[in-house]
Amino acid sequence: MPTELSNKLDYFVDAQNLTVSQFYVLDRADGARLNITGTGTGQLSLVQSLYGVGDGATTFRLPDLRGEFIRGWDNGRGVDRERLQGSSQADVFQHHQHLSGIGTAHLVSQELNDDFSRDKSTRPRIGAVYGWGNYYTAATTEYRPYTDQTQPRADTQSDMNYDINAGLDNGKFTSGDPATGKPPSRITADWANAVSEEIINAVKGGGLTPSSAADQLAQVLDTLRTIAQAVKSDTDSLKRRTGDLWQAVMPVGTVLHIAAPEAPAGFLVCDGTGISRTTFPELYKLFFLKADGTARFVPKTVTASVASPSVFTSSGHGFSGGERLRFSVSSGGTIPAGLYTSGDYYVDPAGITANTFYLLNAVGGTRVNITAAGTGTLSCMQSYFGGGDGLTTFNLPDLRDEFVRGFNTGTFGRKQLDAIQNIIGSVNLDVTTQGTSGAFSSFNWSDGGTAGAGKLRKWYKF
Repeated sequence: MPTELSNKLDYFVDAQNLTVSQFYVLDRADGARLNITGTGTGQLSLVQSLYGVGDGATTFRLPDLRGEFIRGWDNGRGVDRERLQGSSQADVFQHHQHLSGIGTAHLVSQELNDDFSRDKSTRPRIGAVYGWGNYYTAATTEYRPYTDQTQPRADTQSDMNYDINAGLDNGKFTSGDPATGKPPSRITADWANAVSEEIINAVKGGGLTPSSAADQLAQVLDTLRTIAQAVKSDTDSLKRRTGDLWQAVMPVGTVLHIAAPEAPAGFLVCDGTGISRTTFPELYKLFFLKADGTARFVPKTVTASVASPSVFTSSGHGFSGGERLRFSVSSGGTIPAGLYTSGDYYVDPAGITANTFYLLNAVGGTRVNITAAGTGTLSCMQSYFGGGDGLTTFNLPDLRDEFVRGFNTGTFGRKQLDAIQNIIGSVNLDVTTQGTSGAFSSFNWSDGGTAGAGKLRKWYKF
């Protein structure tokens, strides 16, 4: 085997410059095309897999979602073309320009040529999920189905009309009245036979033999009611069995993405709501107890300096940044001024030592200031998503408008703010040595005037 290849590692096909019989391979270490300096011996073969073939004999690999955003496979939709199922994508910016005009010796104009949505965050493309397709019409106070096609009007009601030649009297057959000249009802053989066959078929369908008995249709209706009740009972039983199966294949704590505005039976909306510890004991155990039944979190004794910002000290706290904390004080004590027992705070990832840390008043917020010391013993209690009132409730995770990212290492349950990668480049504005490097480039532009009149300008973009 060529020395640059290993049969214990996976490589990836470069999507660029593919031909029917040739392709480039990317090095998994740095993403660059693999260079081969010498050929091996024997026949070289490859095996394709979605997530890795393991040792090639007895094992295979699971998908590695640590630190990754999960994106639905395009599968012909056309939003994310030419990407294979199971493949990975690096982060990328959509093509855009920032333009600024430079005169012969100074900045003469500036233009921003971006087309942003004026949103508050940088984020990947979001596909809207529609759970239902109804619209409300106030004039008729009813819901009507939305459709994307032209279709004829559908009438859900129809009247059973007798033959127009039957000579009905107020919708019923009549024997006629010779005194008044009213003729008797007239029916055709086809019409009479059709009605008779309908009645006979209904009687047979109810398991009866047609006869002259007057209550046979009533007996059929009783049979239908019995069947309907049995079907309802079976349906209720099926729902119960399905619920048991649902719990078996989806353990407590499963987060389900549903294309509907309401949570299905057995699920709660992840909106940060406080819920009862006794009503949802299994979910509470998942958040606050380990598999062996011991507590995930124990209270930590803390001291807070009177300072701006305050330094919090807790011996061997073990925090890494982003932990959610709720504070309490011993009976009869008072909380330090600037701190509250009714809200959560977050450990600042910056400035952590083995025994000290700073607190943020929100994710990505400002550090907490303490203006006066409290009394009694100050303690903090960690939770993943919030400890509720600290006694009878706890909080669900709040995933509204959030991208769910696979847990890698660090603090489980923590949030991250949106961020833009650092873009590095330089522009030299000196008249004689103008130039660019890194993320910047330049080009000349003229509006048709003479160069001496300052009409020739240099534009820089990145």
